[in-house]
Amino acid sequence: MQRFDVLVIGGGVIGQATAFQLLTADPALRVGVLERDPTYAGASSGLSVGGIRQQFGTAINVRIARDSVRFYERAKEHLGEAAEIGLRQQGYLFLATDETWPLFRARASLARAQGVPVELLTPQDAARLVPGLYVDDLAGASFCHTDGYLDPQGVLAAFRGAALRLGAQPLTGEAAGFIAAGGRIDAVRPRAGEALYAERFVLAAGAWTGRLAALLGAELPVRPLRRQVHLVMPKEPLGEVPLTIDPSGLHFRPESGGRLIVAHQTAGDGYDLPLDWDRGAFLEELWEPLARRVPSLAELRLERGWSGYYDDNVLDHNAIVGLLPGAQNAFVATGFSGHGLMQCPAVTRGLAELMLYGSYRSLDLSALSPQRFARGELLLEPAVI
Repeated sequence: MQRFDVLVIGGGVIGQATAFQLLTADPALRVGVLERDPTYAGASSGLSVGGIRQQFGTAINVRIARDSVRFYERAKEHLGEAAEIGLRQQGYLFLATDETWPLFRARASLARAQGVPVELLTPQDAARLVPGLYVDDLAGASFCHTDGYLDPQGVLAAFRGAALRLGAQPLTGEAAGFIAAGGRIDAVRPRAGEALYAERFVLAAGAWTGRLAALLGAELPVRPLRRQVHLVMPKEPLGEVPLTIDPSGLHFRPESGGRLIVAHQTAGDGYDLPLDWDRGAFLEELWEPLARRVPSLAELRLERGWSGYYDDNVLDHNAIVGLLPGAQNAFVATGFSGHGLMQCPAVTRGLAELMLYGSYRSLDLSALSPQRFARGELLLEPAVI
């Protein structure tokens, strides 16, 4: 019989980072990480665009992102010299219309109050950051030079490697049920093999966390939302531009060799869909608005694409972190709705503090509590892409 102090269910970036943070705080802990697919072929952690931004519309999300960026800036110090996370701080450039410009100004003030250097730009300033950018329909833009993007696979590998070095035990299997009574969980039943016992549990299985919680009689508003990513090669490469967000939500960032990664939700995307890539979705829905914003991108080659899941919080699209409702010893970290990679370091640090000390010490994440739904205290974030 295997027994742990903490068993983390889900070996993606949130699960691995939680193990890392727990063991950093208390190296004597026995921590297991249960992952159903050690190849990570369909894991959301490695399939994302990789963006990291601090431009949000709520103070808690600004603080989480700010602290996470600071962690990533010192990744080798935290995760070891072998950590290669591919951090490129080329900024996020949000483009604003007359209608959204007042919101951008308020968001910039909020960010500055939290120590995040967000600048408000004229349309002409924005055009200087992205060659050929069409700005005649814009009122302005917001830009933060410490935003940017990461290598998602590199971040996952770095957290996993650091957790392993600290003593985390990797386990392969899919959680199929629990041994529990009176609100206390004793063990996880894998689909194959013996039950895994622990004193405390963390449900960090991304888009599937809601289904795990349901096995314990708890309802979490988390569903797998398919989002597609497209890799294109422009005839005229744009160079090292910021990650740029059109007012429609369409966004793009540089990739190696002059390529661009382009993403936006399309009509065919939705909940509980297979991870298929729809080439036609780019050609029919994204190419024209992309070329309208940057006319030179009318000439490009669509090389390939892929799909990944948001662990979408269908109620307010914000992370759900804390004690699982109705459980005495089970915690959750899920519902990031596309922000998991960028919020990972600060959120998992906070979760480790809550589990070990009974309260948050570095950053108060109480607003992300799963209990907020029953209380009717939704955390509404206006800056969701």
